[in-house]
Amino acid sequence: MLTIDVLLRESQVGADRIERLHSQRANFDPKRIGEAIDALAEKQRLALALRFYESLTVDEIATVLGSKSETVSTLLARAMEGLCTHLEKDLGSVTSTGTAAAGGASS
Repeated sequence: MLTIDVLLRESQVGADRIERLHSQRANFDPKRIGEAIDALAEKQRLALALRFYESLTVDEIATVLGSKSETVSTLLARAMEGLCTHLEKDLGSVTSTGTAAAGGASS
């Protein structure tokens, strides 16, 4: 399952971004990761689902998708980047009380 901790461990984004997300991980509702996944392109969502929910390797995902392993690696990297970007935007909607603002807007 894809949790914020798995995302941070598997992500290849910059250390400063990982640290910021990691320090705020308690503020993330698991539904927010689902919303971030929904915002990704279809192939990125599929690659993530096969990797984290079906526990397939990159080579196995490549076989399922009929793609090269390098293409799958790129899909996964871009998906992780997209998730981090979406979640970072989400941090902007966290109010000073430490809870997510309704509807994603700051109060």
